[in-house]
Amino acid sequence: MKTSEKRENNLSHLAIIMDGNGRWSEQKGLPREDGHKEGVESLRKLLRYIDDFKIPYLTVFSFSTDNWKRPKSEISNLMNSNGIEFMLFHGRGGSISRGGGKSNKAILSLPAECQNGRIRFTEQGEVINYRYGSSKIAKRHLEQIISAQITALHQNPFKDDDDNGLIKNIIDQSYKTYRKDIINEDGWHFLLNTTPINHISKIPITSRPASRKKNDEHIISFDDLRAIPWVFSWTQI
Repeated sequence: MKTSEKRENNLSHLAIIMDGNGRWSEQKGLPREDGHKEGVESLRKLLRYIDDFKIPYLTVFSFSTDNWKRPKSEISNLMNSNGIEFMLFHGRGGSISRGGGKSNKAILSLPAECQNGRIRFTEQGEVINYRYGSSKIAKRHLEQIISAQITALHQNPFKDDDDNGLIKNIIDQSYKTYRKDIINEDGWHFLLNTTPINHISKIPITSRPASRKKNDEHIISFDDLRAIPWVFSWTQI
């Protein structure tokens, strides 16, 4: 069909779900970013036919909340390739077990694709006292954050798909082993019987409830448990 040929149709609204770009690239042995780029190009071609059929409204579902769980490098490439300005948000815990550590090293460890000069941190709890209780320490902390952000912007991007694949395999295997050997029924009963989790979960010492389920004070599985009662319980033994 030539693009100049206008077709009559009964459609007034067309919705498209962009799914399978990652699987397409993996089947062809290409980086996932190439799959997203190919998906965008296919959408551009489709737009010409939508115009030919004179469909007045088009809705494209291209990014879901589940997509935020993907690697930061993949998300960043997807945003950058479509000209979307974005900001990474980091919830910084105090202890290492809650995602804490040195903020400047956290910034420098981000993939090159994520370094766009825009980042946001939230720090609460004991971190406020540790990092901002002293004016000298607070100044030094802010200096380190700014220095890391500037350094990251001027670093040469390093990209090695082989290394990325190796790291992804290590992460996947570690996650499967952790879920299999730790996050299971035996591990849950060990936590209940060995730590004071049942008592700590009822103490109003946090800004959020111990259970992720609304209107439910009882924790019945690992999936319902939040980070703070989890960490506090293990530190008591």
